[in-house]
Amino acid sequence: MYEKFAADPSLTDLTETQYVTTGEEANGILDAIASIRQSGLRSEGGFVFRDIVVDVTEEGKAKLDYCIDLASVRVVRVDSGEPFPRSGTLLEHARLERGLDNIWRVAQIRNEQVQC
Repeated sequence: MYEKFAADPSLTDLTETQYVTTGEEANGILDAIASIRQSGLRSEGGFVFRDIVVDVTEEGKAKLDYCIDLASVRVVRVDSGEPFPRSGTLLEHARLERGLDNIWRVAQIRNEQVQC
């Protein structure tokens, strides 16, 4: 969902983001979209997730740990289309919760810039 709204600054109804998030991340995704837009950037995708580890920690809760190679993510300046270079990797930790409707939603995402 982040990719959709980070790619197109003209999209202003962010309601869909709330269908896939809960708790802290319901605001986190809105903040992340606002941040990339205020920076005058847009994402053209290219996210590659690797070394994914899924662990159901307790009933209705799970964690995902994975690596993102930032060099694969295409980010450009909105006004000029000029590429915004990115490099390195992020080790990301996502926490999910299963709702009463049996749908898993992202509750929290944390990351750290480390080699992975």
